[in-house]
Amino acid sequence: QLISEQLEYLQLALKFTPDNPHVLESVAELVRVDRESGEAYELLTNSLAEGTATPMVHLILSMAAHERGEFKLELNHLDFALAADPNLVVAMNNLAWRLATSEPPQLEQALALIDKAVTQAPEQPEFQGTRGRIHQMLGQNTKAIIDLEAALSKLKDRPDINDALAVLYRDIGDDHLAEKHRCRATQIRGQAVNRRP
Repeated sequence: QLISEQLEYLQLALKFTPDNPHVLESVAELVRVDRESGEAYELLTNSLAEGTATPMVHLILSMAAHERGEFKLELNHLDFALAADPNLVVAMNNLAWRLATSEPPQLEQALALIDKAVTQAPEQPEFQGTRGRIHQMLGQNTKAIIDLEAALSKLKDRPDINDALAVLYRDIGDDHLAEKHRCRATQIRGQAVNRRP
């Protein structure tokens, strides 16, 4: 009962504030916790079978598939979510990253999607971070740095962003800033290890 109530609240929250980082964090946490019991997964797939699914169900199922490393299934659910709700910005962000990291990468399509997500939710740093990484893959270093620094200003403890900025600054010949970002990434990872029980 608790899992079903959590899912109900999270689906409502996603409907009204789809780019809220706290809601997304809660969904991701539920997906991680559910890996053992599978209760949430069963509830979500039942809603699809019963014809009561919303685009949010496909979004959450895509996140669950990603957590299990089932990237083709993740892609399918993201496609379904966006087909049902073309303005679902979280699905745009996630699909953009899946396309950018697929084999072969579909970077132009990924960039078009993430541009749309950033336009619709300009205050969401995760989306700027995704766009920055895609600009980096395209070799657009200046645009990548601008986006990643904007994301980092709101996502302070993200060593992956510092890692990306370290590479970018090295590539443009600024070894001093590259080293600063490398050191910061190492420091954040060390703090995370020390916080573990």
